[in-house]
Amino acid sequence: MGFRYIEAIQQKWNAADDGLLPTSPIRISKTYHAGEDFLDIAGGVRAIDEAIRFLHLEPHSRIGHAIALGVEPEIHYNTKHYEIITTKQERLDDLVWILFRGKELGVRINSSLESELRQEADQLFR
Repeated sequence: MGFRYIEAIQQKWNAADDGLLPTSPIRISKTYHAGEDFLDIAGGVRAIDEAIRFLHLEPHSRIGHAIALGVEPEIHYNTKHYEIITTKQERLDDLVWILFRGKELGVRINSSLESELRQEADQLFR
């Protein structure tokens, strides 16, 4: 709600023609914290991607922390003893994001791994 409100105000200010505003558009920089609290790295990176895409963050805005982008997978999963406990919904969201966003970005996934991920996603969905 807050981001939409800020965007609406920004648009209103930029649409006003009262002679008081500068001639260049007003840009309100926004910061959104994402990718700092996650169980699985995929969930953290997905949160960052979704913040950028769905909150329409522009170049003058920023993602706060984004820790998931700097996590070394081997260390992360080793400290968790290679077990991630998460909700079924979170796992399904991560799998769907990996499969479909990866395809959009041209990420190639080994066909047997892709099949395994699809089967797990289908099982969770049902």
